[in-house]
Amino acid sequence: MHWILLICLLLSSGSVLAEEVVLRFPQFADGSEAGLEAQTRIMLRNNGSGRLSGAIHFFSPDGSPADLTGLQEGGNPIPFELPPWGVQEFRTGGAGALKSGFVEVSLAEGVATFLKGTEVFEISGLPVSVENAEPALLHRLYVRHNWEEATGVAV
Repeated sequence: MHWILLICLLLSSGSVLAEEVVLRFPQFADGSEAGLEAQTRIMLRNNGSGRLSGAIHFFSPDGSPADLTGLQEGGNPIPFELPPWGVQEFRTGGAGALKSGFVEVSLAEGVATFLKGTEVFEISGLPVSVENAEPALLHRLYVRHNWEEATGVAV
């Protein structure tokens, strides 16, 4: 009996065939509840000399696409195009019931290492900065609460 080993290679001309997730923000907030109003801003920055394009995806905690009413850009996901060395800001609408979840920014065209981003959501005017974070199996949460401060850091 003869065995034949077949190896198939898919070669690309440098273009991205499918969107690649580049940035992950583990929390967003949008909407209002009991007098608390929340809105999320995402700032994307192109640190390269080529154009970048992709989409910002908002997800519910269960992983399904988040149903956000009043998105500034018109829908979920929000498409983006960044010129070389460009910066652009995106906002959720802050309308409807309070929702939370996570955000993924995917890149359809361009070099992933040149895309940088920051997320800030505001609850009743108080800003909360959320850094890009890769999924992990273990997390730590440090909280300090006393009459002088109420703060927490997730690692």
